Amino acid sequence: MTLALLRVEWLLKEKIMWAIEGGDVLFEWGWVRRGVVYIDGGRVAAIGGGRAEACPSVSVDGLFVVPGFVDMHVHGGGGASVWDATTEAVETLLKSHAAYGTTALLVTTYPADEKHLVEQVAAVKQRRPEGGAQPLGIHLEGPHLNAARTKGLAPPQRLRPLSPNELSRLVKAACVPIRLVTLAPEIEGSLELIKAARAIGALCAISHTEATYQQTKKAIDAGCTDATHIFNTFAFAPNARTPTALQACLLDNRVRAHLIPDMLHVHPAFVQLLLKVKGWEKTALITDALREAATENAPEIVRAEDGRILGSTLTTSRAVACMVKGAGVSLETAVRMASFVPAKALGLKKGIIKPGWDADIVVLDRDFSVKMVVVGGVVVSARGVFVGGVPSEV
Repeated sequence: MTLALLRVEWLLKEKIMWAIEGGDVLFEWGWVRRGVVYIDGGRVAAIGGGRAEACPSVSVDGLFVVPGFVDMHVHGGGGASVWDATTEAVETLLKSHAAYGTTALLVTTYPADEKHLVEQVAAVKQRRPEGGAQPLGIHLEGPHLNAARTKGLAPPQRLRPLSPNELSRLVKAACVPIRLVTLAPEIEGSLELIKAARAIGALCAISHTEATYQQTKKAIDAGCTDATHIFNTFAFAPNARTPTALQACLLDNRVRAHLIPDMLHVHPAFVQLLLKVKGWEKTALITDALREAATENAPEIVRAEDGRILGSTLTTSRAVACMVKGAGVSLETAVRMASFVPAKALGLKKGIIKPGWDADIVVLDRDFSVKMVVVGGVVVSARGVFVGGVPSEV
C-alpha cells in the first residue's frame, strides 16, 4: 500500500472531519512514520502518510499513535466501583480509565446475592458519559465460582451456582448486553450455564477454579473460549501426573488467555511462557482494576493484611508499558494484545486503525504515557497536545 496521502470522496465535500498527523502510527500491517489518520463521523475515513490536507488536524510529532485499548475486566477506577451499584459510580470508572487509554471496556461485576447483582447490572447504562470510555457491556465474574479460589474477592456466602433462570433475569435487568460470564467448571450446573450464556451471545471464561483437567475439557467442548486472569485463581498441578484446569486452558488452542500484566500478579517468566504457548494472538491484556485504579496516587497493587494480592490498580496504558519493559515484548505486540485481541473476541470493529473501523485512538509518548485519547472520533482526554478546531470533550 502506498504511503502517499489517500484522496477519497469526502475531501471534495463539505463535511466535518479532522485528522491526526505527524506521529508514528500503528496500522494493520505495522508502523508508518509520520502517518495520517482521517476521522469522520466516529469512524476512520482514510489513512496515509505525510501531512493532512483539506481538514483540521492535530499534530502529534514524535509520538506513537495506536488503536484504543479494550479492557474486558474492570471492576472500578477513580475511587468508584461497580459494587457501589450506581450509575454515577460506573460513569466515574468509565471516565477515569478513558484518561489512561481505555476507549472501551466491559464493566465487571462482583459476586453477590441476586438483589445486589441485579443492582450492579442495572447501574451500567448504554450511553457513554462525556469524557468516558464506551461501555461495551457486562462481564459477570461469578457468582458461579469455587469458594476455595475466591479469597479476597468474595466470601463463600456470595457464591452459588448461577442458574439459566437467574441469568435470564439479569439479562432483563441489564441496559447493556452481558458479553462475558466467568465460571468454575466444577460447580454444579456449569454445562447448563455455558449453554444458556452462549445462547444470549455471551462468551464463557474459566477461572476461580479447582476443576480437573477432564472437567475443564468438557467445559471447553461445551463452549468456554476464554480463561480469566490466567495463572491467578487457578489450582496448580499437585504433581507431574495430575494436570488441572490451568494446563487444559494453556494447551487448548480454542481458549484465549486473559493476562494481568503488572509483573506482580504473574511473574515475567510465566508471562513469557504464556506467550510461547499461546502467542500474542490468543492473549488479551486485562487490568482487573479495582476502585483504587486510575487515581493520582494509586498503590502499585492492593494487598490484604497477610500479604495476599487482593487486586490490581492497573490501567491499560501501564499494562502495555509493563509488557514492553517487564516481559520484553515489542510495543506493537503489547498494543495488539490490549486492543485487537479483545476487540476481535467481542466481535467489534475496533483494535485496528483502518478505514471504516471505529475511530478509537490513543496517542502515547516515548515512555508510553498517554497524551491524547479519542473515543468514537471525539477527543476525550489531552495532555500537552493542542486539539483546537476538532471534535472534543476536553
